[in-house]
Amino acid sequence: MLKIDRLKLMSLLRDFYRLTGIKIAIYDDEGVECFSVPEDQRFCEFCKYVRSSEGGQAACERSDRMAMDICKRTGKLRLYSCHMGLMECFSPIVHQGKCIGYIAFGQSRTGRRDALIAERAREYGLNGEKLLSLYGEIGETEAENVQSAAAIMEACASYLYLNRLIEAGENLSGEIAKYVSENLTSDLSVDALCRVFHLSRVDLYACCKDAFSDTPAKYVQRARLNRAAQLLKETTLPVTRVCELAGLPDYNYFSKLFRARFSLSPRDYRKSSALVARKTPSL
Repeated sequence: MLKIDRLKLMSLLRDFYRLTGIKIAIYDDEGVECFSVPEDQRFCEFCKYVRSSEGGQAACERSDRMAMDICKRTGKLRLYSCHMGLMECFSPIVHQGKCIGYIAFGQSRTGRRDALIAERAREYGLNGEKLLSLYGEIGETEAENVQSAAAIMEACASYLYLNRLIEAGENLSGEIAKYVSENLTSDLSVDALCRVFHLSRVDLYACCKDAFSDTPAKYVQRARLNRAAQLLKETTLPVTRVCELAGLPDYNYFSKLFRARFSLSPRDYRKSSALVARKTPSL
């Protein structure tokens, strides 16, 4: 689980991409991609087509996992040719002797390997002409430049930790609570939270159970209802507006959940809070 200075990290990745023209990405310790530049292109069209087949997808995953496993075991950079003949590179991000993630680049080629591409097309049941055409669209990079990019990236891996752009997350539950509180009107689904905090579903559920004694969905729901109760107490906003600000815009659904939690309808809760306030002597 990574704690990341997103703005500075993205600036560094963009600088690398501008210098090399090669896609670069950050992965967590489980191999989940967290950030990449270009930001809107996780895979080039060639890789997307390879991964559209079951065999190609499995081979790509094996290739990435093997590189990460070697990095974790040796603590060193791994520059290699993938099963499709493209150059890829992984370097471990190390914290106190432990690999907490990876910085990687890939999807570049240093020449043409048409025979290999044709063989893989047959193996994965893909259209050979289309695969070769997409392969040709990948810009060619000189081998010396790839080596230089690998050296720069290895230096970046050390820079990331030394300058605290990436650290091992130590107060994850506090970060989740803060994020939920500040983003109640946003998408706070399990999948969305996993993306934001770069967690697997298993890790997110475990964290919420330990810290909040609840599932992620129930914790978010509780936070939204508590915010609604606060707004009903402290403002004169219409209940429909309170629903929206709490992230539960469906009034009927909101009322049902609110009554289940507080044993009062939203309007009755506001009246009750106002009555208590009037009866409480000022200090």
